[in-house]
Amino acid sequence: MIIRKEKILIVDDAKFMRVTIRKMLEKLGFNEIYEADNVEEALKIYEKRKPDFVTMDITMPGDSGLEGLRQIKEMNPKAKILMVSAVSSKNNILQAFSHGAVYFLAKPFTIESFTAVMSKIFDLDQPGAGPLGLSDAKSAAVKESGPVLTLIMQDDNVEITVNESAEIGRCCKCKTADEKRKNTDRCNISSDRRDFIPCKVITVSEHQAKITLENGEFFLTPLPESESTTKLNNMLLTAGRKYHLMRADILSLGTADFTVNMK
Repeated sequence: MIIRKEKILIVDDAKFMRVTIRKMLEKLGFNEIYEADNVEEALKIYEKRKPDFVTMDITMPGDSGLEGLRQIKEMNPKAKILMVSAVSSKNNILQAFSHGAVYFLAKPFTIESFTAVMSKIFDLDQPGAGPLGLSDAKSAAVKESGPVLTLIMQDDNVEITVNESAEIGRCCKCKTADEKRKNTDRCNISSDRRDFIPCKVITVSEHQAKITLENGEFFLTPLPESESTTKLNNMLLTAGRKYHLMRADILSLGTADFTVNMK
């Protein structure tokens, strides 16, 4: 295993969580690791040690992790901070990214999802990166039977499950006005959970984006024919380009927001 030289700061009021993240980091080759159980202590350590990367819990006694994120970014606008939280609400996620977080992970997270994030930041998938590089995370995911991705639209009680690959967009199956009128109650008014985007959500194109499963991981490609914007964690996406999806991402199709869940 290659020993990493980067300094890491773990900020979490739960000791068991700090131990868990420390063990994950050590398996990836990091050994200069600092810990803080509150934002005030974290700011002192950050100013003194100047770590290369920070994992920050959101809900802690005293100042929240979001405030800690904001203050660290004021100290160093280039700071790389991963926000983690057991409360993965849309508001928390959007606030984390708006304050400059590099990523968000919902607790509890796996070594595979944590490794995938670290690989994006530190190129752990390069040759010689050690036994838990991104390629190993992919291999571990592939070994699991049938990875499943679910898009959850809380405001409209929509839950779409993607097992392998699919094109996503609003439902436009009704071919005539009479057929659409018959389905109005069931599709657009009923409070029952639906596995499709109802046609009343006009800001979503019929052919908005494509989701593919590759080596056990999901990717999203906005379709060129879409008339609506596609965003991932509030970042505007380019049509035809492939983007890696992770658990707790916020996927916006037009003005409709979906939380990404994976099993």
